[in-house]
Amino acid sequence: MPRIAPQHANDPWRPLRAWPDTCLVQWGGKGVVLSESGSYGTAFFEAFPNDGSGGYLRGEGKTVEEAEADCFSQWQRQHACHTTGGHRWTRARRLKPRDDPRDDGAGSGSHSRRGRRLGARVHTYTNGGCFCLKCGAFATAMAEVVELGAWKAPFSVSELETIADGGLRQEPWERRDPVRWAKYRRRLALRAKLHGLKLPDPNHPAHALAPDADPFEDDVYCMACREAVVRFYAKEHLRLRDEASAQGASIGGFFDGLHLASFHRDAVSMGLLPAE
Repeated sequence: MPRIAPQHANDPWRPLRAWPDTCLVQWGGKGVVLSESGSYGTAFFEAFPNDGSGGYLRGEGKTVEEAEADCFSQWQRQHACHTTGGHRWTRARRLKPRDDPRDDGAGSGSHSRRGRRLGARVHTYTNGGCFCLKCGAFATAMAEVVELGAWKAPFSVSELETIADGGLRQEPWERRDPVRWAKYRRRLALRAKLHGLKLPDPNHPAHALAPDADPFEDDVYCMACREAVVRFYAKEHLRLRDEASAQGASIGGFFDGLHLASFHRDAVSMGLLPAE
């Protein structure tokens, strides 16, 4: 039996497939997927194996059972790749080509009018995330590429959301690489000091969490972090909103907009910004 995410403690449904005992799993019957081409609803099943097959798997289907079957087939393929020759990792993720404005009408979007095949889009990860060229597995398999002077960079919206959620404190249920993530948290904390973001001490005994604490319930530390980030947002809201707008109709811009709207509501309720 795999490890069940704590939010499913009272859920009578349990996985049907033979997952490894060390694999963490979670699921839902009504997930929403957002993409460049639109959105759709689906049941989903997510797995976080630590047996070398990959770091994250997600299956989808009309029911949770179908989603689990989809996810389990991915794990089987990636596990077989890991145990029969090993993964071939790359930082570059190959994306499907966007429809070319010069498309000849064939519908594929992969050739121009002159018959020239359009190159696939590539996104290169520098945070250590890698993709297997053989089976498509995703995992943190390489060292992070750190840009010189990155510690001086202004906070992104996603970084502020991480801090606001209490992300600078190591949680008792955390399963990520402790050395790598301790370094990441330390870097965020130092940048917070540099930019004048005053945060509570995550290592103070009063902020420690019990192993059986509810991961979805905010405690004193998380609420203090949220308030500090909202105060910071009130000073930087024009820059942050301009940067989010510059992303256009991208998925990243959409989520940044949601986080900023939440920060803005809190800033207004705290009297830090006027109501619009």
